[in-house]
Order: sequence, then C-alpha cells, then structure tokens
Amino acid sequence: MDLVRLLPSVDDRYRQAREGLDPDSYPLHSELALWLVSVERVDLAIEVMEAYSQRHADHEQARRDLHSFRLLAELRAKQARPGPTAPPPVQPTAQPTAQPTAPRPPAGGDARPTAPARTPLLDAREQALVKAFELALDDSAEVTIPDDVLDDLFKTYGSTPRVPATPEARALFRSAPARVQLETIFSLRARELYPRLIILGLPDSLRRFRDDVHAAYLVSACATAACHGGQEAGRLAFATGRPPNSDANVLTNFVIADRFVALADGQPQPLLDWASPERSLLLQYALPRDEAQLDHPPAPGPDGRDRWRQALSGRQDPRYAAALQWVRSVVQPRPEFDLRYKPARPFEPPTAPPTNATASPPR
Repeated sequence: MDLVRLLPSVDDRYRQAREGLDPDSYPLHSELALWLVSVERVDLAIEVMEAYSQRHADHEQARRDLHSFRLLAELRAKQARPGPTAPPPVQPTAQPTAQPTAPRPPAGGDARPTAPARTPLLDAREQALVKAFELALDDSAEVTIPDDVLDDLFKTYGSTPRVPATPEARALFRSAPARVQLETIFSLRARELYPRLIILGLPDSLRRFRDDVHAAYLVSACATAACHGGQEAGRLAFATGRPPNSDANVLTNFVIADRFVALADGQPQPLLDWASPERSLLLQYALPRDEAQLDHPPAPGPDGRDRWRQALSGRQDPRYAAALQWVRSVVQPRPEFDLRYKPARPFEPPTAPPTNATASPPR
C-alpha cells in the first residue's frame, strides 16, 4: 500500500507565515489577511488584523480593514443560514429563453452589470505563480517557503548536485534564509513548486507596476466604465474589482497588459512592448494624439462622439516617465509560462503572429 502524505492545512501554513511576520509591517499583515480571505478563512484574517490593530491603534487603514473583514464574516454567516422566508426555487420550465445576461449581484450589491462579471480575476494559484515568476532573488518582498515544499524539493530533486543529500545537510538547508532556498528552487526550474511559495506583498517589479501604472492612470483612465472597464470594452477588458488596487486586480491586469496584442496601423502591437518600451500601447494610447507615435483609434459612443480621452498630459508628464522607466526596468528576457487563466476576450487578434517572442530565462 502506498503511503499518502497529507499537505499542510491552511492553519499550518498560516501559523508558519505568522512566525516570521514583522509585527510592525502593515503591508505584510494586509497581504496575509487577504490571502486568508481568498482561501475562505476570514476568521484568521480578522485575527491577523486584530493583532496588528492592537499594536498600532492609530493606524486608520488597519482599523478599516478589520471592520471590513468583520462585516464580510457576518455577511458570509448570513448567507450560510437559509432564511425562513426565502422564495422557492424557480422551476426549470420558468427559465427565460432570451440570451443570457450577467449574473445577478448579491443582495445589497450594485444592480448594474460590472466588468468583474465579464473579466475574471486570476485565482489564488495563478496569482502565486505570477508573483513567483516576477520575484527577484534580491527582492524586498517577504518570502516563506513551507516545509512541505522543501520536502518535495528533496524528494524530486534529491539526486541533483544542488540539493543536499544527507540528513544533516538538509537540516542545515531548512534553516537557511529563504533566499538561499529560493535560489536552489529557481536554478532547478522546479516550476511545480512556484505556486506553493508564500510571497507576502508584491514583488518589486509588480509593486512598481501597481504604483507607476495601475494606480497612476490605468484604473482612473483606461479601466473606467466608459472605456476598457465597462460592458462595451471590446476585446480589451480590464478587471475593475474593489478595491481597485488590490493584488487580485493588479496581478490580473498585469497579465492582461503583458499578453494582450492589438492591431495598431494594421500591425500587431502589444500593450507592453518589452523590446521597444516606448512603443508600448499602454503608453502610446495614453498620450495626446499629436504626441503619440501610435494613436488610440476612435471610440465612438452611442451618440457617435469619440469617447477616448488622453490619460497623460504628454511626454513631459511625470507619470509617463515613471511608467516608461518601469517597462525598461523589468527583467529581460521575459519568462514564458502557462496559466489556466481564460480571459473574457482573446489576447491575440485573429490574424496576429506571435509577439514579444524573446527567449525565456532559465527559471
């Protein structure tokens, strides 16, 4: 009979993450709490923010987070209890035959169809995978490598020279800094382990994307209801969940921007052109048309008027310089890896050949 080894529970991974958590770091507490919410452990998310709020009673955002998590726990508890006056289920014969519509929001929600209903977010595994591929060995993001990941590293790669072979050497490796362990995992290209790494906070490159692109103008100008965040967004539809700069939104929109290819002047052109950063449509389409090398095409509204508005004042706009610097700073060549993520619309135009076709780094 084969032995079955159980993976650590969420509680075990939570306790392991809490052990090395900086008690004064709000971002790390917030990221851990959001991860717990994503794995349906709002109770532990409340515990994390309660601990931080007790230590930092004057931190307003932490108090708001704690209040939000408590409301979420209360809402989920109510949803789990069947109401005594709940209406009977609709019989199949009563279903309409019209074209399908957007899912109905929960009670108290916005009745207007929103982009999240048509622009799916990366799931927890996909978010972890993207963060791992964007992580640098000298990154400032906090990394925890669970014991079960090291167990599988020893089991699968134990015969390779880079993995310690003796019990004594393995015990020493377990106590080594996470960056040492990470370097071994990356050098072996043990990609099956990447989604199981616990990365609290965004890696530096993704944090710069969040601050210098996503929060700077993408959310407020490109992903609005009247543009690429609404129901008539076209093939390019950004995620617009709440809060707008959450990790789930940022990571999803990063993947969309990284993989989306438009037709500019009849030629395939990516939103993020890693080979020629200045030609990135995420920059070009944000500039005034008289300054852009590639003009944003007209976006006629119901009244026939062009709804497009420039997001940046010009090349002298500090946000343009920051966004361009971010594109230039991202490590090249770009990693190539598969995601299970299925966008609302295809990333590639029907006739587009592969773009950004640079070799994948050895990770």
